[in-house]
Amino acid sequence: MIRTVHFQSLKWPDRPHWEYDARWLGADAHGQWLGLDTGTWLARPGAGFHAHCEQVVLMPHDAWWCATFYGPDERRPVDIYVDIASPAEWDGDEVRCIDLDLDIIQGVTGRVWVDDEDEFALHRVEYGY
Repeated sequence: MIRTVHFQSLKWPDRPHWEYDARWLGADAHGQWLGLDTGTWLARPGAGFHAHCEQVVLMPHDAWWCATFYGPDERRPVDIYVDIASPAEWDGDEVRCIDLDLDIIQGVTGRVWVDDEDEFALHRVEYGY
């Protein structure tokens, strides 16, 4: 039986951001694992797109980040995308976290960088985090 989980990311403190439905793949010592198929609809207010390739998302049990690992498809935008976010909160088949702007990305060439430092600096003052 396939278990579907609804993921919702918020912007501080409770503004809607990205959301999507995913398959629950299971849990281990690292956290809860979600799977997205190619074509899965990902949406946020005013924007949305279909996933370019398969993805696996790790929602750690109690850490301030979540990570998306992209499948080996030439259409993938990056290899790994880590969102700095509040620890995941589960309520049945729904999971949510608060995206705190900073992202750590590993591109398809292996280059790693921190993204959205300017957004984090602005919101750290504006929203007090």
